[in-house]
Amino acid sequence: MAQLQMDNITVKFGGLVALSKLSFSINTAEIVGLIGPNGAGKTTVFNVLTGVYRASSGDVRFNGNSILGKRPHEIFSRGVARTFQNIRLFSAMTAVENAMVARHCRSGTGVVGAIFRTGAQRREERQIRDRALEALAFMGVDRYADTVAANLSYGLQRRLEIARAWHPSPRCSSWMNRPPA
Repeated sequence: MAQLQMDNITVKFGGLVALSKLSFSINTAEIVGLIGPNGAGKTTVFNVLTGVYRASSGDVRFNGNSILGKRPHEIFSRGVARTFQNIRLFSAMTAVENAMVARHCRSGTGVVGAIFRTGAQRREERQIRDRALEALAFMGVDRYADTVAANLSYGLQRRLEIARAWHPSPRCSSWMNRPPA
């Protein structure tokens, strides 16, 4: 069984057909590339796959389950993630600090707690750090937690980008899943 399968995906934007009956499958441990000229629909494929765009018809299955029509954070929580062409990290911050930034939109203690460093805020900050370290471990970059992002190799920076978005919640999903401007 294919790990990822797109069957007869069609995407229309008004009268423009961006994808027409696209089908392919990718098996576990397979590495594939998607190539084509500008305007061929490569980005549209990734946007359908990650839930940013809805297909007009067809189906997308990951590990045998349809993910078509799911929200981006739901697709991400099933294990489908993407990065963008240009790396978007805080280059002067460490890997763990980058991963922590993405979790602060989930914090609940607020400005007053942060200013006065209340017990609740300190506990929450420890939880955010622990969760960030889990994300780094999940992506295999935990040994670089205290390394400044700018000093990481290109491949490690890509993995850090995914770690930063690991376990999104609906509260943050629109920010986490849209390409930076």
